[in-house]
Amino acid sequence: RNTVATYVQDVLNRINQLMAGQTSVANITKWRIKSLFSGASYAEIALRESIEYRVQQVYLLEGKTGLLVHHLSNANVKQDPDAVSAMLVALEDFLQDSFSSQTDHLESAKIGQQLVWLFTIENMVLACVIDGNPPSSLRSMVLEQFESLYYQNQNDLSAFDGDRSELSTKVEPFLQPIIAIEKLKNKPVSKLPGYIAVAALSVLLISYFGYAYWSKQQLYSFIEQVDAKPGWQLLSYDIQGPTLYNWTTVLEAKFLKDPIAEPEQQLVEQAMPERFRERAQITTIDFISLDPTVVNQRLKNKGFSLKSTADKTQITVQTEQELALAQSLIAGVQASYDITLEPAWQGLTEFNLAFESGAALTASAEQSFEQWLQAITPFCESSSCQMLLTPHSDGVADRLGNQQVRKARYAAIAEQITAQLPLTTTLYHDAYITDDLSDELAKRDILIQWVNHD
Repeated sequence: RNTVATYVQDVLNRINQLMAGQTSVANITKWRIKSLFSGASYAEIALRESIEYRVQQVYLLEGKTGLLVHHLSNANVKQDPDAVSAMLVALEDFLQDSFSSQTDHLESAKIGQQLVWLFTIENMVLACVIDGNPPSSLRSMVLEQFESLYYQNQNDLSAFDGDRSELSTKVEPFLQPIIAIEKLKNKPVSKLPGYIAVAALSVLLISYFGYAYWSKQQLYSFIEQVDAKPGWQLLSYDIQGPTLYNWTTVLEAKFLKDPIAEPEQQLVEQAMPERFRERAQITTIDFISLDPTVVNQRLKNKGFSLKSTADKTQITVQTEQELALAQSLIAGVQASYDITLEPAWQGLTEFNLAFESGAALTASAEQSFEQWLQAITPFCESSSCQMLLTPHSDGVADRLGNQQVRKARYAAIAEQITAQLPLTTTLYHDAYITDDLSDELAKRDILIQWVNHD
């Protein structure tokens, strides 16, 4: 019994070595490297990495004699198939003898990582060497194929005497579907493309939301700047976009705009980024702004003189027409303004000229007299003016001499007035009425009075 057990153990070891040598020569280098560093055989590594299960070899043999009828293999086989078939029959005989069972047959054997399936019909045995873990349903499929082989070649198989030259040709078509059985292991899907896709999508989303936020903030800033401008008032706005498929951002805005407010084009160039300008749709509606800056500019454009104080703005007008115009321009904000009516002629009603001696004016008097004439001319052109001239003497001569001085001064001034002012101007004098011998009236001047300015 020990001798037989030793023999069986030797058979098992030889079969294990046989299976390890059946791997195809088309191996992948990385499997060999794994084999070197992991301590596992190359066959084990190749099997684990490549397939889920695969029929590597098929032996059809005569069960009583152990003669090989036909052998097919998916790998380079170093061992003699006849020797292997004989050992398989010997193994089955040994097990039957050991367990006293002549009717039951060995169905399978696990040798390392490889599985041997045995099928027996009458005197024929089919042995399949399988890598991996085949499902139980596969055994039924192989048995059906074996039964077809046997019953269609039963006479030839029963008469088999060791000559397999013709029989091999008949049985091989039945064994080919069996040797072709395999199921490749599903290759693990690399997570890298997924990570790349997620990263790319994340970058796209971050870029999109970042760009959308940045674009809208720029347009919000433009709207706020325009709305803060004097004479501009926001009514409504809408920002369209960007979207994931169209990154264009469009602003639609409607404003109230005073006619003298800063022009739209100027504001767009100053405050709106260039990439938004082409598609921006800005609509303006005219209105009269009550913004103090705009009101003041409107008054200045009409020629009014303004003077700002802590509380109010002073407006000086010279005519009733100007007063009415100013009041219309400040309608709605009158409380912020004080209007003073100061007719232009108020400073022209009296004018005094100084003389050197006799009828000669001083240099400064000559210049002042010319300016006065220019200022009063427009008033005398629109209506007749009446002037009262009161000449004085220097008080150094006698009565008659002083009177002559007054007459000469009157004549000199009257001549210039007549030459400058329209012919409708009327001159009066009291040179012959006034008798000023006293020192109090002894003055070197002449007083000109505009007596009908009202």
